[in-house]
Amino acid sequence: MALIKHGNDGLFIQPNRTISEKEDGTLSGSVLWEGARDGGGVLPIIGSAHPDDVRLEMVEATFTFMPNNKVQVQGSYFGLNASTTVKVISYSGAQNQEAIETHPNFEQFAGTGKAPKNGAQFDALTNPEGEEYYQFLGFFQDDGGSSDFVGVSSYLTAGTQVSVTYWTDRQPKLNKRMKIVNRISGFSTPKDVEDFLYLDTPYRQVGSFFQVTEQYLGSGKRGWNGDIYK
Repeated sequence: MALIKHGNDGLFIQPNRTISEKEDGTLSGSVLWEGARDGGGVLPIIGSAHPDDVRLEMVEATFTFMPNNKVQVQGSYFGLNASTTVKVISYSGAQNQEAIETHPNFEQFAGTGKAPKNGAQFDALTNPEGEEYYQFLGFFQDDGGSSDFVGVSSYLTAGTQVSVTYWTDRQPKLNKRMKIVNRISGFSTPKDVEDFLYLDTPYRQVGSFFQVTEQYLGSGKRGWNGDIYK
């Protein structure tokens, strides 16, 4: 049975139709029609407006064929209370793996090329200007016995991943991906985060509406490299 032009000749809207509003600004509703299957009436169509509130449109229709040549059409509706709904922030913790020689206290537990500690080994090199410098090779067992640092090559730092989700009646544009932003409105930036990288904007469509998710990745204390991410 095809969904065709909206009408109610032979199909009658039943009592107790509903509209619900959620905290995130979305609206949902339902309407039930009933009538003769061959009564000559036309049926409600996907995309048609809710009879009580034009902000909602039909996104699903369920047909129930009953005895005595009767039919019911259950219409499910969806809509928004504003052109763009309230933005909902989600924070998910993460961990980053960094080279141990980048640790802020590296020299305290590894020493230097001239005075290594805890089994740290360095390779003496010379730059083009003839100046000597040291390259960290790793932690190894020293003559004094085993060290707690033997084999350690990296350490974990806290990662910051933030998503901002909302609904809109406008199709999102994807021209802000991989851009540096200083802050996220409504989110308290951790002390060890300098700025954020706007990763992407995945979205899904429901009827004429779009559920959008902005994805951000927090930097470390040094911030994202502006020469790489414009």
